[in-house]
Amino acid sequence: MGYKRTYMVVATLVVLVLVIFLLERPFREKGKETLLFEGFQPKDVTKIETRSGNQKITLEKAGDLWLVGGKEGYKADSSAIQDILHTMERLNRRDLVSKNPKKREVYEVNEKDGAEVKVYDNRGKLMAHLFLGKGGPDLFSTYIRRADENEVYLVEGYLKTTFIRSQEDWRDKTIFDFDPQHIHRIILESGGKRIVVEREDVGEWKLKRPQEQPADKGKLEDMIYTLATLKASRFPEEGEPKGYDWNNPKARVTAILKDGGKRTLLIGSEEKGGGVYVKRQGEETIFMVPKYVVAKFVTSPGELKEKEVLRENGT
Repeated sequence: MGYKRTYMVVATLVVLVLVIFLLERPFREKGKETLLFEGFQPKDVTKIETRSGNQKITLEKAGDLWLVGGKEGYKADSSAIQDILHTMERLNRRDLVSKNPKKREVYEVNEKDGAEVKVYDNRGKLMAHLFLGKGGPDLFSTYIRRADENEVYLVEGYLKTTFIRSQEDWRDKTIFDFDPQHIHRIILESGGKRIVVEREDVGEWKLKRPQEQPADKGKLEDMIYTLATLKASRFPEEGEPKGYDWNNPKARVTAILKDGGKRTLLIGSEEKGGGVYVKRQGEETIFMVPKYVVAKFVTSPGELKEKEVLRENGT
């Protein structure tokens, strides 16, 4: 009886797989390796509109920057924009699934169910108009359709993760992005106290204030890398933190670069969820970073001393 039951289960699974295969991925007509949008040039794109259900997002270029929410919006993640443009450029007609307009709903490439993407040039001319449907049977492909055609194609990649995001997910979460090896001095200020650490010519770090002594290279290298590549985990709610005085932050971290340049991070209050409000000095955008990241900057001279010095002092 056990063998018979196992056989029936396996047979049922095989039948289900075949049904899904036939419904979702019929024996497709192999087309030529032609592009879906011939002549599409990413460099000409100045505006992208996406819609999924009731969520509409506008990405617009202003000079060299991309903004989310229109020209008065927030700075957008440039790498995410480039992903869209390069994906649009490579979309092809190789795997034709259907030419029947009645099948649009099946593949969710109709106006009601599909995610919609429109791309414009600097004259406002529509360069590309696309519907993204449901994922293919292998979960790593997507059904797509040009808005002005009946043909439905199956292309590689689950494209909705590339094209469809919330406004917050489109925003650029970069706080700092520079080479940590360019940092010559770090100044940490919190609680009325000031710690100064400098990189010497040989590459070692030394505490200069409050007391001159060798610093823990591992901790300093981790700190400067974190600062130089700092990204937000998310953004605060509009208007938060209410009434915070950024002229008197909880802590301040300043990196002095070898060329004399300066990068300063202001650390504000902690929210109930454990995130900490931070911002770049002289700028308005407020970011949220995890508390454990901020802890690398709000420290004490004792924590930054070289371990050998700690052992010699018996501390």
